[in-house]
Amino acid sequence: MRSTQSRPHSSKRPARTRDTAAPTTTGGIIPVLRAGLRGALFAIIALVVLAIAAAAAAYGTQDPDSMTTPLSLCVLALAPLAGGWIAYRAGRRRGCTSRLLCGLLCGAIMLAFLFCLSLCLPDGLRGQWPPSLAWGLRGGILAFCSLGAVMAAYAPRRRRKRRR
Repeated sequence: MRSTQSRPHSSKRPARTRDTAAPTTTGGIIPVLRAGLRGALFAIIALVVLAIAAAAAAYGTQDPDSMTTPLSLCVLALAPLAGGWIAYRAGRRRGCTSRLLCGLLCGAIMLAFLFCLSLCLPDGLRGQWPPSLAWGLRGGILAFCSLGAVMAAYAPRRRRKRRR
């Protein structure tokens, strides 16, 4: 004969459900601008640090002039890549809905900074690049910022250890 009493529950705790939804903030332009500015600031700082390291590496060789162009192009590629990465991560923390746009905005801000910086230099110090190559380098900055944002989007996330 069965009793009408319920069975005793196990001593296990019910599993907690994690809230994996994106942060609920209003999209808007302000978080995108903040993330883009943060990425551009980091990219400009990285540009200065990498340029100093490249200059030190070039002057350590027998012929520094032969190393100037390759090292400067590497610096011009790595700094926007890092800036796009940081812009995407900053956009994710702020709840931006279009985080890849943060990477493009970072590139645009960096281009504006480099343009203003080039206006301050005298004509003798400006690079004498052909116009098609100069536009290609400018497009490369936008491309590398976008690539950095895409790389950050597909990068594995670190899992934090739980404290007991």
